[in-house]
Amino acid sequence: MKRLAILTVAALLLLAGCAPDKPTTEPPVTSPETGQTGEQQPVQEISKVKLNEKFLGELATNEIQGFPIAIGASKDEIMKKYGAVTETNFYEGGEYHAFEKLDQALLFFDGKERLYAIDIGSKYLSTTDSQNLKKAVGKPDYDGMDDSTGGYTITYQAGDNSVFISAADDKSPVEKIRIINKKMIEEAPQEL
Repeated sequence: MKRLAILTVAALLLLAGCAPDKPTTEPPVTSPETGQTGEQQPVQEISKVKLNEKFLGELATNEIQGFPIAIGASKDEIMKKYGAVTETNFYEGGEYHAFEKLDQALLFFDGKERLYAIDIGSKYLSTTDSQNLKKAVGKPDYDGMDDSTGGYTITYQAGDNSVFISAADDKSPVEKIRIINKKMIEEAPQEL
């Protein structure tokens, strides 16, 4: 029995010595576009969306202040900068794409392969405090609980772009911002 215990401990030590020095934290990614599996690409450092008094004015021209992607950008242009599509799925009425070098963002393209909507996660926002955000950006069109999601929503309009800012409640940090250009999707609906 003692011999079996010693052999078991020796085998475990041997196997532990075969483990890689660095733990693998990212699984390989299969690109739906190419079907190829590769190493997870590093996420690019991206500047934050500047939620201030200039935000709505710039967004009215389809520019997201401080963010390197504009509403209307082509899918090819985004793929060149942020790599292959890693996920395609449906979310709240539209088909979205996630990119290997752009985490916490879902991008929606119209029938002409132009970005018409984007969900941007909190890590890309200059502030996640909803009260500070409203002071900086200005009086929202709507500010309250959203019956459809059960969460707290702040909305703005900037030209053809609707802005939806989401949080669990008015005291919680902002979770995401969604920008939708409804005119673009009406002109060229997604081809599914």
